Amino acid sequence: MPKVVFWNVQRSKGLNTGTSDSGVTVGNDIAGIADRTKPDAIVLCELINGYSDSPPIGYTFSEPSTLFADYFNEDTLRYGLITPENSNHSAFLLPTSDNFSDTKIRPALGVVLNGSVSFVALHAISSTSADRKKIAQAEYAATEMENYFNENHKRPNPDVLFGDFNINLANIPASSVNEMIDKKGPLAGYKVRATKSGTQVPGGNKLKEHDDFTDTSAFISKLDWALLSPDVLGQASIQVLKPQKLSDNSIRDEFKNEKRSDHLPIVVEW
Repeated sequence: MPKVVFWNVQRSKGLNTGTSDSGVTVGNDIAGIADRTKPDAIVLCELINGYSDSPPIGYTFSEPSTLFADYFNEDTLRYGLITPENSNHSAFLLPTSDNFSDTKIRPALGVVLNGSVSFVALHAISSTSADRKKIAQAEYAATEMENYFNENHKRPNPDVLFGDFNINLANIPASSVNEMIDKKGPLAGYKVRATKSGTQVPGGNKLKEHDDFTDTSAFISKLDWALLSPDVLGQASIQVLKPQKLSDNSIRDEFKNEKRSDHLPIVVEW
C-alpha cells in the first residue's frame, strides 16, 4: 500500500535553511518523519525560496516539472517532493483554474509512483467564503491529471487527492463537502476522508500559534484531509503525525515540530 506524508511547513525557506520567522530549521523534523513513517513520498507545501542541504538519508529531493503549469511568480508558495533514492516517479505542477491572472490561486502537485500509483496534492486558496471554489480547484487538477494519464499511462483519475484544502472539517461536516463535488465531474464518487479521533489527534491538525505542541487540546481544526477515489475508499487510512520525544539513548531521528508550523503532517495510506 502506498504511504505518503503531507506537511504544510508554514513558509519554510527550505530543508535545512533558516525559516522565515524564527531561524529554526525543518531538516531534522523531516528526517524524523521519514524515519518514523518510512513513506513512499513526503510532500511539503508553503516552501519559499530554494532548497539547501540534504534530505533524509536514503531519500532525495526533487522539484516538480513546470510542463503543464507554473507558479504565478517568485513569491508564490511552493511544493517540494522527497522520495526514496532510486524511486520511479514523476512530479509536475497542475493548473487548478483557467484564471491565470489570479495571484491567489496556486497550482497543484501531481505525482506518479512506479508508473501506476497516482495522487494530487493541493494547497487551496485561503478565502473563507469560497469553499466550493476550493473543491473546483481539486476537480480542475484531477481533470489535468487524467489528461496526463490518458496520454502517458492509459490510466484514469488519481487514486487520492490530499492537502491543505483550507476547508475546516471541524466546522463543516464531511458530508457537506461531499455535496460540493460535481456529481458529473472528474471527482464523481470521491469521498472526504478526515483524520479520526481516538488514537489519533483529537480535533484535527491545525494549531493555535502559542499552544504547547504536545498538548492535544491545542488541535483546533481540520484543514488537511483527503479525497479518496471509489477504488481506494475501503482500504485507505489517514492520520495526524504528532510530535514525539524519544529517550536519550534512541538512535532514531525525532519529529518535534521545532519550526512550530501551525500544521502537523498527515499520513495517507491506501
